Amino acid sequence: MKMKNPPPGSIGLCFSGGGFRASLFHLGVLRYLAETKQLSNVGVISSVSGGSIIAAFLASRWETLQKDKFSLKVFLKEVYTPFVKLITRGNLRNRWLLLCLLTLIRLLDPRFTWIKLWVGFFDRWFYGRKSMKITELSEELQLVINTTDLHAGKAYRFSHNFHGSDDDGYTDSYGKHPVLVAEAATASAAHLPFYRRVGAKRGRWFLDGGCFDNCGLDWFLDWEDKKRPPSAIKPTFLIVSEASSELTEWKWGWRRFIPLYRMIHVLRQYRSIQYEQTRRIRKDWFIDRVREIKKEKGIIISIDDVVEELRKPRASSDLIAHSLPEQLVNEVQRIRTDLDNFLPEEAKLLSYHSYQLTHTLLTIYYDSEKIKNHPVSINEPQWKLKFTKNKLKRYNKTLWRCDKRFAWKRRPW
Repeated sequence: MKMKNPPPGSIGLCFSGGGFRASLFHLGVLRYLAETKQLSNVGVISSVSGGSIIAAFLASRWETLQKDKFSLKVFLKEVYTPFVKLITRGNLRNRWLLLCLLTLIRLLDPRFTWIKLWVGFFDRWFYGRKSMKITELSEELQLVINTTDLHAGKAYRFSHNFHGSDDDGYTDSYGKHPVLVAEAATASAAHLPFYRRVGAKRGRWFLDGGCFDNCGLDWFLDWEDKKRPPSAIKPTFLIVSEASSELTEWKWGWRRFIPLYRMIHVLRQYRSIQYEQTRRIRKDWFIDRVREIKKEKGIIISIDDVVEELRKPRASSDLIAHSLPEQLVNEVQRIRTDLDNFLPEEAKLLSYHSYQLTHTLLTIYYDSEKIKNHPVSINEPQWKLKFTKNKLKRYNKTLWRCDKRFAWKRRPW
């Protein structure tokens, strides 16, 4: 069931943080939209951290997709396949670490920060060394990259025609030196603070956008009460892709007897609890607005969702047969949130999981009667995988212990 002539810019996307795991998960949502010919109706993307990486990657190729009318073939050629190859054929994190060791002498320079190395890597890997400025992105897609202002402790946002925060307001001028796309993505994804003078006399320090909002939902939160820029787009249908899994039980292990490890472990758990709080608050707000108040229209796609558990009377058995079983969903959501090398199986399962969830949730919650007033499409998915017992064993064997930071199966370089 496809809606005829949906209004342009009617679909909004929220891409959460979570390293390359999140990037690959969001890639499946984009593939489904491209397959159902709804990618052209996406008007705004609000992204954080790993979501900003894939969102900026898409935005940098938006004009190419537009020329070919956003066909699935061009999407696979320009976005899906190149991005998966970058993640599975190299190790961005290890290259950065090695370069840091080789440039220790540069720490004597007060103007040097290691975050600049990240910017160089991002520009080289994802944007072809073009030093593309954020003002050069297509005006047909409004990309909102969320970071955290370290001074104010609030969200700071970059787009091609504005930047700023809710407290200080937004401006449409970047000054003489606009922010690079790689700089904005790095400021949103990196845990290290990033310094940049952005259209102001004083400099600002930016940190991982997930510190304030790891879902990217805050941009659409209480839209009526907050002062948004005149050019800001309010979508009529919102798809929230959320790849930060539930907080797991805290286990010490034998290393609890090491004081330094104990301190680092506590700090990591403290940060995880903070992320969990901000995630739950904004998800509950959105669910309440959709189901109870009915002021918003949309769906939330979470990495820990199992299609079989979402089953409703109108959900067919074929829908469940081609979706990830619970056993594999548990393995997929344990994949680390990092910027290192990913296995082809990890990339495939992450994107396929979100691809099938997008179709399933639209099928369950927006049937043929309700879909008439919504700018979304529910076509039969073309990408189908069969999970036989042998394939399940192979996938489980491949993913075994891949949630560890240093797994022998991944490329070190």
